[in-house]
Parts: sequence; structure tokens; C-alpha cells
Amino acid sequence: MPQGTADRIRRQGAVRRVAAMAERNDLGQLEFEAVVRRETTNKHDSNALAVYGPGRLHLGYVAREDAAALRRYFWHLKETGRVAVCRGIIIGEGKPNLGVVLDLDVQRLKREWKL
Repeated sequence: MPQGTADRIRRQGAVRRVAAMAERNDLGQLEFEAVVRRETTNKHDSNALAVYGPGRLHLGYVAREDAAALRRYFWHLKETGRVAVCRGIIIGEGKPNLGVVLDLDVQRLKREWKL
């Protein structure tokens, strides 16, 4: 079950474009490859983790409290020139607004990185 939730999904156009490209998994969910990276230039949140879909479409941000908890892990990725890639699931089909859930195991990362 996906663990992290991409918060503040205000880019509905981008999410809808990703949904149109996504493939259905065995559970019938719309699935895509998501990239999560630190957004060090974000003036509202120094821990901001931006979520991108295929075609570098910016979909939104990881929930603020999860981003703060994962700060050290994502700092390490940025310093070593890497980004996190995980499974993304589009939620809210048939509703006015779509959302994204990330298969990013926040609790496991916190344990492994002693965050």
C-alpha cells in the first residue's frame, strides 16, 4: 500500500496529463513512475520535496511533515547527484480533482536513516 501522499496537488492539468499516460496495474489503479527531489529554491518551505511525473510534469509536493522528516535522506541524494524514483498512483478518478499517492515508505526511510 502506498505510504506517502503528495500534498497540495494544485496542478490538476499536469495530473490529468499524467493520468492519461499512466498504465493500469493489476489492481486497476493508474500507475506511473514518479520522481521526488528537493526543491532548495522553494521560498515557502526549505524542506520542500517536489513530485514530478513523466515528461517532467510538476505535480505537487510531498506533505510538509513527511518532507521535514526525510530532510537528511533527500539532502544526501541531492549531494550525490541522485533523486528518488518511486511508484505513483493517481487517485480520485471520476471526481473533480485528482490526487497522487506515492509508494514512498516514509516509516522505513526514517528507521533506516535514523531520522
